[in-house]
Amino acid sequence: MCYPFHYKDFMQTITTYLVLGLFLLLTGCQQPVATTAVTSAGASGDFKVIGYLPGRSVDTTTIRFDRLTHINFAFAIPAKNGGGLDALRNADKLQALVKKAHANNVKVFISIGGWSIGDGGGDDSRFHRLAQDPAERNFFITKTMELVRRFNIDGVDDD
Repeated sequence: MCYPFHYKDFMQTITTYLVLGLFLLLTGCQQPVATTAVTSAGASGDFKVIGYLPGRSVDTTTIRFDRLTHINFAFAIPAKNGGGLDALRNADKLQALVKKAHANNVKVFISIGGWSIGDGGGDDSRFHRLAQDPAERNFFITKTMELVRRFNIDGVDDD
């Protein structure tokens, strides 16, 4: 039986895989640790302040870590013809960001995608191709989790 491709179904599937993989990675299959984020405004609990940081302009000396709970480093790009992810641009900047953010109790997520991933603004065909093949989806998730582990990243943002 052949099913038509639906972007919404793909996003739900990829999100499920990423969340499950991230959960297993971060918890180490143990009980999750409860955390409370406190912002400069004094709010606690689930309140988050998340900033996107384009990889091309990382300057950790100007980041107000005291005003953030999370930073999304943009972007990791799905490979054009399969194979997981393109080589990460500015990997050295991500490494420096993670080190300084963690020293300031700020979590760093990698953002995957973006409006202009090299195929023209709004072209999601890379996601469509990987969604059509279960083996490609699994490989994409594997490569994403390798990136998370390599750079000690705290999470994944599917942009």
